[in-house]
Amino acid sequence: MLALSGCLIVPFAPTAAAFETSTHAAINQGAARASTLDGVLKDELGFLSGLITPLIDRRTPIDWIGLGGLAEDHYLGSEILGSLTRSVNHFHQPLRSWNNAGFLRTSEASVRWAQNPTQSPGGRASWLDARAAFHRALTTANLGERQQAFADAFRILGQVMHLVADMASVPHTRDDSHLLGDGFERFMGDRRNAGLIGGGPVSHG
Repeated sequence: MLALSGCLIVPFAPTAAAFETSTHAAINQGAARASTLDGVLKDELGFLSGLITPLIDRRTPIDWIGLGGLAEDHYLGSEILGSLTRSVNHFHQPLRSWNNAGFLRTSEASVRWAQNPTQSPGGRASWLDARAAFHRALTTANLGERQQAFADAFRILGQVMHLVADMASVPHTRDDSHLLGDGFERFMGDRRNAGLIGGGPVSHG
């Protein structure tokens, strides 16, 4: 699992930005395409079509990674509920100790949230959960269970990637709730600026 995350995050880190919810999905999928993950899936895990190999619900690894980018901001299918439950744990004030680095010192700092095996509410999607799902995928004999475990691993990896990307957003490192939005996040969410997500040219035509 560490190998999978490394090939995703390291090569894409310089161009990660932040972000409205739909932008997170695009960032995650852009990172997956820019990484060596496709080759790892083909050469080491037997995914014949790499990132576009169908798993559960005909969704592919790159689909699940993108869905993870969306899911981390949602609770019970609602982004509003998500902002009151999961998203409040997406802040990290770097000038404080990890125990006090969360939003207004009351929520869990994102670096802790990403590693918390008892995340609640909204289900569990920590790094430890990603590793556990990946282990199930490698060890279960049942095809359906194996595909579900891989799907879970890719989705949770996408949720952890969401937390990493949020650290490139100033409000997430400065205790700014930005409930009414943030100019930088709106800028990155504008489809005219989509080229910035992959580090490519931006067209304003």
